[in-house]
Amino acid sequence: MKTDLVRINFENNLSAETATAREALAAGKLVAFPTETVYGVAANAAIPESVARLRELKGVTRPKPFTVHVARRTDVERYVPHLSAVGRRLVGKGWPGPLTLVFQVEQPSESAVYGQMSPEVIDAVFGDRSVGIRCPADHVFTAMMGEGSAPIVASSANRVGRPAPVTGDEAMAEMEGLADIVIDAGRTKYGRPSTVLELNGQGYRISRIGVYDDRTVRRLAAYTMLFVCSGNTCRSPMAEALARNMVAKRLGCDENGLVDRGIVMASAGTQGFPGAPASIEGIEVLRERGIDMSAHRSRPVTAELLQSADRIYAMTGSHLSAIADVSPEAAGRASLLDPGGEIADPVGGTRQDYEECANQIAAALEQRLAEAPI
Repeated sequence: MKTDLVRINFENNLSAETATAREALAAGKLVAFPTETVYGVAANAAIPESVARLRELKGVTRPKPFTVHVARRTDVERYVPHLSAVGRRLVGKGWPGPLTLVFQVEQPSESAVYGQMSPEVIDAVFGDRSVGIRCPADHVFTAMMGEGSAPIVASSANRVGRPAPVTGDEAMAEMEGLADIVIDAGRTKYGRPSTVLELNGQGYRISRIGVYDDRTVRRLAAYTMLFVCSGNTCRSPMAEALARNMVAKRLGCDENGLVDRGIVMASAGTQGFPGAPASIEGIEVLRERGIDMSAHRSRPVTAELLQSADRIYAMTGSHLSAIADVSPEAAGRASLLDPGGEIADPVGGTRQDYEECANQIAAALEQRLAEAPI
């Protein structure tokens, strides 16, 4: 068979450039395409003949599934009815990107996409109660997918036993006479495969190291809330301790178990110096709530600390301004802890001032934690 080559001109509209390939996929043809990792070859999983051709090309026997490729991170909901908290974090922070996620799906029939596939091709998408999904960070791939909703499965665009191609020329050499169309967008960004994670309950296992290493994966899987005040001896450490206690109770684990679940609570001060203890009044107020923050020691806000945080909650508008001065990028992830207004500093005030401050922080946390993917 003849394989058509489509060379991408990045000066043109990518949707128009990839229209032929998009139409070919919809018609059940095989298309080799670029991603940020390696070139892949795709089939329409709603068309049994398309899947059969891809299996033959890759030498894959049933019931081994292929990897689903989606253009938008929100498409995961069509395949995975019940996302775990760590799954939501990895999707939100790792996609689009060189990360393949294998989700547990106990009942594939509950997925929205299930009805689009005939029984003979279900196993091309869902394996043994699981589905592997990729959301590449590649503009050409995204344009090729368009707004289509058909399930697209893919594998690397190489013949059996050969390395995955990282240029359009290599993809054409591998797929000529096998795929209907090869899209040539030049060399891929990384030139190596995606990292593959298998999700299990509230955790994950790395089954293949690719572009992302273990340290990067841990960062993506974690959820860090950073609380910021002035000296990091009163308001922000109270918020940190209260949040840790509230989340542990919600998840049914002790506070030390939060780290194992990838959940981190931290605090810092815009004007503080390192090593100062929490205020005595703050320690006493929280002790009455069954929370011990006597081991807390202050630390200043740094660019690195801000960068590591998924959400940053400040006590006042001046703290938000200070955060933006240290890291303009982090300012987009920062907001007041209390949506209703600022939380005043009780330092130098009465015991009642501290209790009212703790109450305001706790009420604000109820709302903020309800919004968090934990």
